[in-house]
Amino acid sequence: MDVHVHFLTDHYVRTAKDAGHLHPDGGPGWPTWSAAEHLDLMDRCSIAASILSISSPGVSFGDPAATRALARHVNDAGAEVQRAHPSRFGHFAALLPASRAGSTPRESVNGGSRATLRRRISWRSVGARGRRAAE
Repeated sequence: MDVHVHFLTDHYVRTAKDAGHLHPDGGPGWPTWSAAEHLDLMDRCSIAASILSISSPGVSFGDPAATRALARHVNDAGAEVQRAHPSRFGHFAALLPASRAGSTPRESVNGGSRATLRRRISWRSVGARGRRAAE
């Protein structure tokens, strides 16, 4: 299981670029992402399941209303991928910074989203090879 997979949508990338984030984390530019390409990678690398999340810079670019809308967008997009491939994908919800967005973490997720909400991940060793899985 891969619990560190960053997914992107075209809308998210446009919004980040419009906010001045042209080179995320010092990289040369924004990568592309698709569920189909990621499923192919998972199959080639024998990864049974992946947990999706949005990478930095996150969903807050200053405006609280825009932050809420972007969080809802990426949470809905992650939930859609999870619904399309329930045995292969889960996702961590993008949570709003409560002090800036005027919301609580529970409100960060659209009621229809089946996002995985965890404050922390507990790890335990599984199998003789010492592989780790999220509980």
